[in-house]
Amino acid sequence: GEILGAPRVHCLSGISPPTPESLTLYRSSLQLALKALSPMGIDVVIEPINQRSIPGYHLRSIPQAMETIQHFKDLDSVQAPPKLLFDVFHTQIIHGDVTHLLREHLG
Repeated sequence: GEILGAPRVHCLSGISPPTPESLTLYRSSLQLALKALSPMGIDVVIEPINQRSIPGYHLRSIPQAMETIQHFKDLDSVQAPPKLLFDVFHTQIIHGDVTHLLREHLG
């Protein structure tokens, strides 16, 4: 992370309809970011954002984010998968019970 002076980069998913084409474009864009940043030791983080704050935001739930992370873990590549930026504000609005969600996804 010395080149950028940052240990991690937050890759926004953008605003798009929830379609298979949007998912493919998001994942291919994220893969480009991972390929560019991982060799520099920079973590890529993704964050679900609630639809009330940013209507149409592509990454809209923790399960969707976890599926995205798992997708990259399953790929046969050398770059590290993205990491989850867990924002309590957005998670509470999207899912409600933050404690239950943490237990479910973090063990």
